[in-house]
Amino acid sequence: MSKKKIRVDVEVENPKELPQKITWDADDSREETLDTPVLHMAVWDPNSKETLLLNLWTKHMTMYDMKCFHIQILQGLGQNILRSTGDEFMSVKMGELSEVLKSYLNRISEEKSGGDGV
Repeated sequence: MSKKKIRVDVEVENPKELPQKITWDADDSREETLDTPVLHMAVWDPNSKETLLLNLWTKHMTMYDMKCFHIQILQGLGQNILRSTGDEFMSVKMGELSEVLKSYLNRISEEKSGGDGV
């Protein structure tokens, strides 16, 4: 059995403010270190039956990109629930919600600036 590691480094000046920089790398990544403006990680605690979330973002993450990021997470969760449990109902509902949110984001983006959409 082999082990793989994923490393995350977070640069902060003041612990009460947003991180200045987030970088990560993994044993299997093509590049040594990658910058990212946002990190979302979820872990399941089997004892308490709760999800523990780690959500970090820098000031470089725009609100529009943050909304796109969350819509894409929802889409991925819908695909993952289907693969991991076979639950088509939950998968479809997550997909439908992500489409509703995508349409909403596209509409408000166009109203504000004629944006590109999701």
